[in-house]
Amino acid sequence: QLLLLHGLTDSGLGWADAAARWGDRFDIVAVDHRGHGESPRFTAEQLDQHPGELMVDDAIAVLEQLDRPVVVG
Repeated sequence: QLLLLHGLTDSGLGWADAAARWGDRFDIVAVDHRGHGESPRFTAEQLDQHPGELMVDDAIAVLEQLDRPVVVG
């Protein structure tokens, strides 16, 4: 499995070429970080705290659901 994590100003769609190239060899998981692409937006309360920490928590939650993925970001 490959977990593809995009940069701050991108979305999971930014991995389309990589998914096409590697998709025949790996199960690809390309997520939209919170507040990006099709993911849920931050609430006003979350923006007052540390949005970056929420994005890390979200990535950890995805990792916990996968079986020893290789992370690319």
